Amino acid sequence: MRNWRHAAAEDEALRVTYALEALPAGSQPEWLKVAPAERLTEIEQKKADVKGVAAGIESVLRSQDSELISEYLRRMHTESEAAAYEWLQKQKK
Repeated sequence: MRNWRHAAAEDEALRVTYALEALPAGSQPEWLKVAPAERLTEIEQKKADVKGVAAGIESVLRSQDSELISEYLRRMHTESEAAAYEWLQKQKK
């Protein structure tokens, strides 16, 4: 299950990745605060995080546990998507 935020984040990461990969080896543009390789690593980690969140949400919906789904959605609304996902991960343990 992909929502528009995840799709937008993936698209942005892909554009930035292409731009960073196109830089000459060893170059450090003024606008980039870290080395291109370091930034690429950060982007890959964020992409993995987004995929993990999407998988977590999908598992909640598949569970058809109305209490779990309600609490997850409440936390998303009142806290944040990240906080709701963190709570969900704790419930699975």
